[in-house]
Amino acid sequence: MEKKLSRKSKKIVERPIGITIICLIGWLFSFPSIIGGIVGFKFLGVYSGKTEAFVIITSFGFVAIGILAVLSYYGLWKMKKLGFYGVLIHSIVFILAMFIGEIFNIGIFLYMVFVIVYLITKRKLFH
Repeated sequence: MEKKLSRKSKKIVERPIGITIICLIGWLFSFPSIIGGIVGFKFLGVYSGKTEAFVIITSFGFVAIGILAVLSYYGLWKMKKLGFYGVLIHSIVFILAMFIGEIFNIGIFLYMVFVIVYLITKRKLFH
């Protein structure tokens, strides 16, 4: 006699090791963004000589991007489609920001390209 699986149990997908590694590295890079934004709010204006509005906007931007990245990587960890798209968009925006901000790093660039290619090849796993 065969048991029927519930709708919820049919959706369970085992997380590949590549997704696990991407999430752990993503969290490792995201938390310093949050901390840097918070610390930057306190000290950036003193060292850079920039106006208060610039410091507030920049610090808030780092914190917001860091929080969105952490949430996106959590969604990817849970194998959710929203997490898939969040990390994909985060990686593309990060690559664009490296070129616009003139802070190009070949290691991070190659990692982000790897993330994009890997996620596109594994897109069928996300529901």
